[in-house]
Amino acid sequence: MQLHDYQQLLVDKTLQLLLKPKTVKGLRALIVAVPGSGKTVFAADLIQKLIQQGNRILFIVDREELVTQTANKLRAFQLRPGFIKAGYPETFDRAVQVASIQTLSARASWRSLSFDVVIWDEAHTTAFSQIAQELINKIYFRSHHIGLTGSPWRNCSQKGLNHIFDHQLNAPLPSELIQRKFLVPFRYFTLPSADLETISIEDDGDYNPRKLAVVCNKPYLVKHLVQQWHSLAYGHRTIAFAVDIDHSYAIAKAFEAQNIPSAVVHSQTPKRERQQIYKALYERKTLILSSCEVLTKGFDLPDISCVLMARPTQSKSLYFQMLGRGSRIAPEKSHCLLLDQAGNFNKYGALEDLDAEALCMVRSRNRHRAGSERYKQCPICFEQHRLTQPICSCGYCFTSQRQDANAALVEAYPQLMQQLTALKLSTEKLQKIGGLK
Repeated sequence: MQLHDYQQLLVDKTLQLLLKPKTVKGLRALIVAVPGSGKTVFAADLIQKLIQQGNRILFIVDREELVTQTANKLRAFQLRPGFIKAGYPETFDRAVQVASIQTLSARASWRSLSFDVVIWDEAHTTAFSQIAQELINKIYFRSHHIGLTGSPWRNCSQKGLNHIFDHQLNAPLPSELIQRKFLVPFRYFTLPSADLETISIEDDGDYNPRKLAVVCNKPYLVKHLVQQWHSLAYGHRTIAFAVDIDHSYAIAKAFEAQNIPSAVVHSQTPKRERQQIYKALYERKTLILSSCEVLTKGFDLPDISCVLMARPTQSKSLYFQMLGRGSRIAPEKSHCLLLDQAGNFNKYGALEDLDAEALCMVRSRNRHRAGSERYKQCPICFEQHRLTQPICSCGYCFTSQRQDANAALVEAYPQLMQQLTALKLSTEKLQKIGGLK
């Protein structure tokens, strides 16, 4: 498999770092590559080269989907992985082992194995588990440890990644990847959201999920989300991030009521059923996939061109993981839409605004200006624009000279959008009758 030039450069830099004289303690390096930049491809090529040098590799993930995804990528590089995962046979003689963090905690059979390099996928979570501390500080203290992440942040109540890793290597910034057409640009729309003033913060630094579900799963909010999708994203293959399972179903049912084919996937959805759901989305038999705690990792469908964010979060990592599901390039895909009903954009901003300082693993240095400090919202269509942007794509003018025209536009816009939606629906029906679709 051919790597992009920036992926090859990152592999080369990592190998050079590993060539440094080994001390009693192995190397601790963090590789930061934003979602969509090909982190798994980079890792597979790195593993192939490390095995050619005679190394044994332990690759650790935290979700079953990532076990399958990683194994498939390794096979594409002519590697035969072994597994340390419930439901998989143990083949410890193979040079690379793909392990579930949960199985490492539950089993002891692997503890007699030796590994030269341990790779932590989604290191902002996996490297902070109890078993991780045992592997890093005791069992494989002399081994090299490489962390992979697209979001190198921890919540304010938690230790930063620099407490584990000593070096950081970065893939190109999102702005460069977008400019070079390795990622697509976004258009950001911020919709009216729930009142979060009374929602408490848990020990993990995020909102109380039960209380959050109460304020977010409101019929008027779900209805407005569907209306805005009709106006702004009709026909786009879409994933929606909900607070809990009931909220996921509420969103899907609201779309189904408008004859938009929808589905739900969550943590309790069986693996085979998930694959069928993903296949239906790929084949456009489903347009809306509503989810809870599933699609942020291990889901890779580049054709997604709209992200509905109905799940507020205090986690910057989670926000950019959700946003990143729509950043991948695909044929006939020029951009991705974010419809944010969670207030997250105003807190964390745009993907393309992440710079080297914002991506720094040292918390005291990873300053990042909020979206509300960089952008202004169109009062008509809710699209967010740079502060210097004079006119919105809907026609609204931000300058005072056109206030009369703006007033007329504000009055006419809802009716225009209703007419446009009706026209889209009528066209779709005619196409089906005529056998054109």
